[in-house]
Amino acid sequence: MQHFVLTLDGTAQRLSSVLAVDNQQTRRPFRQIAFSARAANSNPIFIGGPDTVSATDYGFRVNTPVMSVPDAPIIWGAYDSGPIKLEEIVVLGTDAEILHIAAEEF
Repeated sequence: MQHFVLTLDGTAQRLSSVLAVDNQQTRRPFRQIAFSARAANSNPIFIGGPDTVSATDYGFRVNTPVMSVPDAPIIWGAYDSGPIKLEEIVVLGTDAEILHIAAEEF
């Protein structure tokens, strides 16, 4: 498993480009991915893809934590066949807020 902490910048961000420590790390196929908001976030985070995402056009959203307690993570997968690729996922959130990501490799 790998985990990532993404500081959002207020624009739509492709996960593979903003999380890249090296191209191999984020281009690996993943079996399952979990998304969670930081407790201090004050706005939702929108997730979609493969090309764009907005506050009105998205696949799902990570809700704003209530009383500084984040919701349970949103888990995408687990798939026994066919990988999830970070380059196909786009996220949008308020500048300086945090998205936590955990990913299990194939």
